[in-house]
Order: sequence, then C-alpha cells, then structure tokens
Amino acid sequence: GGAVDDDLAGKEGSEAGESAGKEAGGEGAGVIEAACAVELQHSPFALTTGLYKGQLIVDPDAEEEALMEAVVSVVMTEEGQLAGVFKPGGTVEASESTLMHCIAAAKLHYPACARAMEEAFGTE
Repeated sequence: GGAVDDDLAGKEGSEAGESAGKEAGGEGAGVIEAACAVELQHSPFALTTGLYKGQLIVDPDAEEEALMEAVVSVVMTEEGQLAGVFKPGGTVEASESTLMHCIAAAKLHYPACARAMEEAFGTE
C-alpha cells in the first residue's frame, strides 16, 4: 500500500524487499510487497485431466475433480514440448498409457488455449 510503495520507489534490489517485508506489518508480516516484471521465453499451458470410472475427463472443474480417481496435470510449451507432469495423489495409479493420453490431450488443447490467452491478454 501507499507508504510502503513510496518508500520502495527510491530503493533497489533486496534492500527494497527487506523494507517492504518489515513495513508491511500486521497480517501477512514478512510478505514482500515489491513487484517485478517477469519475462517468459515460453508460453506454458497447463491442462488438468482426470480419471473417472476408467474414462479420461479433460479439463474437469473443481467439483468434477473432487470425484476423480486420479488427476494429472500436464504442462506444455507452445512448441508442443513437455514441460512437466504433476499427479497429486488419487486412489488409483496412472499407467504409462494413461499419462500418454493426458499428454496427447494437452497437445490437442494447446491451440485453443493459446487463442484464448491471445484474445484475453494480447501480445507485445
């Protein structure tokens, strides 16, 4: 907020971050309130899929996700390269075949997601 932002305007680097953390006070004390721009070399896209009664469900909402036997999130780059796979728990194991289907779903959905991001945020 105001006073912290004014104080940060004249400081650089970790000194500004330390000042923000000290002066934020109250709830969330120790939280650094400094902002910085992040340049991405890729536009990663994450797609969550889930297994429900043996069927692969693509992009489930939170309510549907809660019913899934397994949930797998796949992160792809715009070149279609796999950037990461995350499977947090679940009641069943995801086989190699299931993981490959999840990756294929992410590859298929990337163009539509990229278009939506472009429409929402534009490009530089």
